[in-house]
Amino acid sequence: MVKTSPDMRTVDAVARRLRVLRKALGLQQAQIADRADIKRNAYNQYDKGGRALTLAPALKLCETFGVTLDWLFRGDLTGLPHGLAVDITRIAADPEEFRRVRRKQRKAPKLSKISA
Repeated sequence: MVKTSPDMRTVDAVARRLRVLRKALGLQQAQIADRADIKRNAYNQYDKGGRALTLAPALKLCETFGVTLDWLFRGDLTGLPHGLAVDITRIAADPEEFRRVRRKQRKAPKLSKISA
């Protein structure tokens, strides 16, 4: 059995919360990254647990989507907008709902980049 360090468990927990947030918002990784002004490849690694989420991108996510650092890093729902907290709780608690939302997102059309 492979031992998991406390740091790795934290990275995995944050990654799961990022995926749940993305699904609650009905967005794809690229959309979250673009809206929060985070590099897509970096966000992908945060979302998959391959890299620890650091403070700067976490703050961008908080400012853009109305989540809190307490929720991102500790899972504390108390500071979230009610509707978002309800959606997050529903998706996180029901593995089938988590998969159903994921399937819907795969079918969603991709947004093209708008040139400035």
